[in-house]
Amino acid sequence: MIKHWVGVAIVLAVLGCENKPQSQGKAQFATRKTEKKAEPAETATPESGQKIDLLEKSFDEVLTLAEQGNPEAQCKVADHYLFGLGTEPDDAEAVKWYRKAAEQNFAWAQQNLAECYANGRGVETDLKESVRLMTLAAEQGLSAAQLRLGNCYYDGLGVEKERSKAVQWYEKAAEQDETLALFNLGLCYENGDGVTADLVKARDWFRKAAEAGFAEAQWKYSSYCFGNDDLPGMIEWLQKAAEAGHPAAMFNLAVCYEQGQGIDKDAVKAREYFEKAAENGDPRAVKRLSETPATL
Repeated sequence: MIKHWVGVAIVLAVLGCENKPQSQGKAQFATRKTEKKAEPAETATPESGQKIDLLEKSFDEVLTLAEQGNPEAQCKVADHYLFGLGTEPDDAEAVKWYRKAAEQNFAWAQQNLAECYANGRGVETDLKESVRLMTLAAEQGLSAAQLRLGNCYYDGLGVEKERSKAVQWYEKAAEQDETLALFNLGLCYENGDGVTADLVKARDWFRKAAEAGFAEAQWKYSSYCFGNDDLPGMIEWLQKAAEAGHPAAMFNLAVCYEQGQGIDKDAVKAREYFEKAAENGDPRAVKRLSETPATL
């Protein structure tokens, strides 16, 4: 299965992890800071069209712009209410302001209102309404919405499960370099979900996600390097993933140091990485250290 807002990363079968598309945590609210290709957080005044940097404005100043009908300011006010920034948290007020901006076809507000409906924040949970709003944002090209909509089609959340449509939305998000969409496409091609299985394409998508800095993709891609007898590449990507805190990569790197696979044997480094993997919750590393405490 695929990595997703409420999902778990897929990784190598040897790790016993769930083969599921990737997401970004349970309630994934889009912000201008997280969207790679968004313009700076600026908006135009209704009167003059002059650009204003909302990031430099206080809550009261942004609220004034919102009351004048500016959709980006309305979305920003909603963010403040949702997260309690400069004001008391108030999910109902957040929904009110997201709705005002969404009614003006502001994609960020449509996506965040969709997440409110998906998670029951300020409104009753309604997955169908969430998908409707998400689709509006996705069709405007918002990559965060495209990724999220792909996850909905993948798992059948608010829509009929349709893996081929999930792939289509992942592809649209991937065109904008949305990292998790790159990774999820790798999973789909690896498992034949919504597409014909193709390990070459899977490898290429994993590499793109790895190059974007996604630790699970780096670890995943290292297994493809190993399968192609590219041991230096395997070590390179294991090291990158381990540096990013990926416990399974730490464990695999420890084994490489222990066995001298793709790298010089080094018992000290092997022990070091077994300990790091154990500290980060890898059960195999915990077991290994408990069984051989003095010899590693």
